[in-house]
Amino acid sequence: MANDVAASLYDYLLNSECDLQLGEYRNQSWAYLRLLSYYQFIQKENRVSELRERILDCEIGTIDFNTDNQPGFFSIYGNYVHLLQRAGMDNRLRTILATHPISNHQLKPISQLKNAHHLSINYSRAWAIWSLYESTGELRYREAYFAHVTDNFDLHANSKTDYLNYGHWVPQFGVYAITERSSDSVHTTE
Repeated sequence: MANDVAASLYDYLLNSECDLQLGEYRNQSWAYLRLLSYYQFIQKENRVSELRERILDCEIGTIDFNTDNQPGFFSIYGNYVHLLQRAGMDNRLRTILATHPISNHQLKPISQLKNAHHLSINYSRAWAIWSLYESTGELRYREAYFAHVTDNFDLHANSKTDYLNYGHWVPQFGVYAITERSSDSVHTTE
């Protein structure tokens, strides 16, 4: 069944125009990341190579972390950063950072959240920021990661009873943000 789902997603992505600026449910960076992870897991290297080539052909456009202030649940730029790092494209990521540097202000957690649904934005930023830390070793990314996760822990108490907009999925983003960092070789134990 997993192979059938992966084949369907693969066909969809490779037969669609690559647009990494789509948000929410249509976010292609997230779809590419999940599909790439699956093919890496089952060791289907030909598909991994094809996906990496396709990702390199996709352009990010003009988005950056500033676009995360819009309502939504994914960090569009953050998912792209996370995709590049997890795809082993650290050189491409460093090139983007050199031409479009991220300011310390952009690394602050979003505090003006629109609703419980929007709480996930800081988690999706967190996993991306951890990817930046893994790629660069810059401590400011590590600090920003912990600020995002900690801020969302504090906000959790206000939203945890809102199952429809929060409880059935936002905590999963938090788990992902935390567990993605547990497998790296850069971080130190807290």
